[in-house]
Amino acid sequence: MGAKPLDEVRAAAARLQVWAFPCVMAQRVRLNFTQPRDPLAVRPATSAGAALGRVGHQRALSDPGLRVGVAPNVDTLYSVAWIDLDAGEHELRTPSYGERYYSYQIGLADTGSPWSFGQRTHGSQLPPLVLRRGPLGTRERDGRLEVSTPHRFLMVCGRTL
Repeated sequence: MGAKPLDEVRAAAARLQVWAFPCVMAQRVRLNFTQPRDPLAVRPATSAGAALGRVGHQRALSDPGLRVGVAPNVDTLYSVAWIDLDAGEHELRTPSYGERYYSYQIGLADTGSPWSFGQRTHGSQLPPLVLRRGPLGTRERDGRLEVSTPHRFLMVCGRTL
């Protein structure tokens, strides 16, 4: 086999950047939040990081020193969980938020974010949120909000204003 023309190499590199970068970026953010080498390490008050499968909560508003991959809002407290669905189904229960704004965004391994639930969609109380492997979809059944995805890892990002 001969060498590929430079134009083909450039086109292949561009496709790799477009299709692979979101997955690499999401993995980087997941590793920054979960710290697999020391998952129970104490995090700064401005971090919502926690071990894989656990929910981490910010105890102080974000500042410019927080560098986990994305720029957070500085007027919002975050709760973040990275879930490994190969470990089985997960259920998240949240408190009643009353009139306070809140939302829960579900992020996929490719950085897609097909779902966001909260005050706008469910009022002051989000029903129990069930996360599982399966075809991409969502439904409400038996008082629960069920989300399924073929992706192994999910990010659940809660925001409270």
